[in-house]
Amino acid sequence: VDRGDSKSLALSGALRFRPNERFSLTLRNDYGNQRPMEYFGTPLIDGELVNGNRRRNYNVADASLHYRDNRTTLTAEWTLADGITLSNAAYRLTSKRLFKNLESYFYNSKTGQVDRMDNLGIVHDQTQYGDQASVRISKPIAGFKNDLVVGFDANLIKLTYSNDFGSDPQEDSVDPFTFDPGLFFDTQGIAPRYRTRTNEYSIFAEDRLALTDQLSVVAGIRHERDKVQRRNIVYNPDGSTGEVNAFPKGATSRTFRNTTWRIGGVYQPSWFPGFATSVDYYDIKLEDAIAQPSSTFILAQCYAGVTSFCGLIHRNAAGILQSIDQVPVNSNTLWARGLDIEASYHTALDAIVDSWNGDLSLRVVGTHVMSLKTLGTTLSDADVADLKSKVL
Repeated sequence: VDRGDSKSLALSGALRFRPNERFSLTLRNDYGNQRPMEYFGTPLIDGELVNGNRRRNYNVADASLHYRDNRTTLTAEWTLADGITLSNAAYRLTSKRLFKNLESYFYNSKTGQVDRMDNLGIVHDQTQYGDQASVRISKPIAGFKNDLVVGFDANLIKLTYSNDFGSDPQEDSVDPFTFDPGLFFDTQGIAPRYRTRTNEYSIFAEDRLALTDQLSVVAGIRHERDKVQRRNIVYNPDGSTGEVNAFPKGATSRTFRNTTWRIGGVYQPSWFPGFATSVDYYDIKLEDAIAQPSSTFILAQCYAGVTSFCGLIHRNAAGILQSIDQVPVNSNTLWARGLDIEASYHTALDAIVDSWNGDLSLRVVGTHVMSLKTLGTTLSDADVADLKSKVL
């Protein structure tokens, strides 16, 4: 592909302190610097892929894709007693990603040229601090081998989102085969538009009970709470800047809560070494999901006494309806149930042919969605969506 070079650099390092057999402390850092190929595909000409343009890059000459990521982790592992292990991982993650491209191309059969559009400049600048701790208890229950893990996770995510979406559009037409790619057109500049701050807290537990050497029962549960704050950045005509709360009616944040659980079995047949299969039933319920209610629904809820919707309705001094704010609100409930199915196989290659080195791993994963429901502002009780599908 024209101008199809890409670059990638990855560096990792770790230090481990182990004063005795029961305690260890590991400091690890992973750094990545990527410049992927700045290429967004080739348009078909009259519905066909033509050899003359299949390697043409229709992006601008100064396009840019650049990802810089760094994660520092401090992990402590402490064996408190036989069969009881405490682990804790504290981490800091930074990620800065730049997207500056002319992204959409269409062949115009009337002019015989390729129309280019969508000059998009975006910068994601994110920092995340987190800590995850867990206790693993490996003790038999009624003579059966059992492993139980209980823990919590907490993290803080700070994101600054920048873009140039207010720029004048860049639209042109070029010859499909020979053309000057030109330069990125931006009349506004990529600048911060909003900031978010997300606090996440969760507790979880997982258990595996081995009924036999081949058959185990597994179960898990997780409850999570996420609080999101967002401030829009305002650029005033006099050149000054400020920040305003992004949520309506004085709300300073949005809170999401959900509890998920699963139960299933794992089978590892003795007559087929290296093979394992599992089936898990899952139940996911997300409360306070974002929905955008219709104006009719907003009116009906206000008349029914749900005062949180009344603030979205505007009337003049005579009481005549003027407008209704159709803004996203946290009022839906999402509920999904289904089965996760997995089969895997792993073996050393020298088990197949003595002279071969390495390993062979195969894995097949499937999901059967038994029910996917949305309950809340966008639907009446009689119109609850109940979708069934299979995903492989």
